[in-house]
Amino acid sequence: MFKKLLLAFCSLALLLAPAVIAQEDERPTIAILRFGSHLGVNLTEIGILDSLEIYDLINADERAMLDEYQDLEGEQINVIWGDANFDFPTVTLMIANALDRGADVLLTLSTPVTQTAVNATYNMDSPPTVLFTSVYNPYRSGVADAPCIKPDHVTGSETLTPYAEIVPLLLVQDPDMKKIGTIYNSSETSGHFGAERIAEIGESLGLTVESMAITSLADLPLAAESMVDRGVEAFLIPTDMITAQGLPLLMMIANQNGIPIFHSSVGGIYAGATISAGAGLYYVKGVNIGHILAAHLNGEIDIAKTAISVTSNMAVGVNMDLAVMQDTEISEALVAKADFIIENREIRMPTLAYLEDIVVSDSLRVLDSFIEQRPIELSPDIMSYMEAMEAYDYKAGGAAFLETLVCTPELIAEQQAELDAAGE
Repeated sequence: MFKKLLLAFCSLALLLAPAVIAQEDERPTIAILRFGSHLGVNLTEIGILDSLEIYDLINADERAMLDEYQDLEGEQINVIWGDANFDFPTVTLMIANALDRGADVLLTLSTPVTQTAVNATYNMDSPPTVLFTSVYNPYRSGVADAPCIKPDHVTGSETLTPYAEIVPLLLVQDPDMKKIGTIYNSSETSGHFGAERIAEIGESLGLTVESMAITSLADLPLAAESMVDRGVEAFLIPTDMITAQGLPLLMMIANQNGIPIFHSSVGGIYAGATISAGAGLYYVKGVNIGHILAAHLNGEIDIAKTAISVTSNMAVGVNMDLAVMQDTEISEALVAKADFIIENREIRMPTLAYLEDIVVSDSLRVLDSFIEQRPIELSPDIMSYMEAMEAYDYKAGGAAFLETLVCTPELIAEQQAELDAAGE
């Protein structure tokens, strides 16, 4: 139901969409490359495809093919898919395959795929454009040095996880909490960074933080059981692809031992977290990178002078049904902060405050995926936000967004000076 409604909104925008400016008899090839599939990535891909359709880069029939993850030889563009299935060696093969197939744009989702794509193309004489999203630490991971200090063929979106706001929620839930556990993927910069921030902030709040690194999904159950043996009172999981994939496994152990799971992405409550907080905006990430892609293909921007943008927000979700399974009573103070609540198989949005400045409804996309798996009721808040979506002007929003990304000579000089000062 919801997909039909949303596609109808998109169809209205199509009436005003200009034709793509492409070289005669040449259709650019875009490779959409992900580390693995999970809810957040799927929503980001929906945002990308919505943008391609709105900007008239694909038609409705072509969109239907892409919704089924079929490669496309389209009227305006070609699209090829790549999925590493959470396997690091496969990432290298996936990038090589996209390059062998003549990809003009590598659209990368996740830090591992983006790192590999940038490294593989860095020394090319005429590299394909690399556009990235769902990357949490582009500067620490070596993708770029600053928003405008980067390889000329690379730009994208950094996702900020507000750990300084997330970690204190542990004490909002239980002011007497003493020890927590965090598990992270040692191979991902975002996981390593997140574990460091959780330990730093947690210890400043008087918490003992037990940290454990894993290298694969198979290591997660043993790590979790070890944390239980150490007496942790809650799990707080940073943002990385492996632990996000493993939330259902962690949930089983948490349920058996009566330990709540906190996750540093708001979508975590749909995958196994009891309480989730932090960066979401999965769909918005896709829309924003779609704006950049369309402008690039239309010759409207210079990637070398297009800054890396920032996607950040703070939202809180609570899964009351899981809390019951874990014999955990969610504090009234935490419920009062919640933007999303799952209870009795119903999703409610007690407050829409954090959504006011979001260009389109990320939350509704989450609901769409969730509803397909479980029958739930919709709250009046959700229905009212659906109606508000009809008024959104994608193209006006895209133009305003792109204006914020221009790397002027003054901005480049300022960022270089900051890097030089930091290196002294």
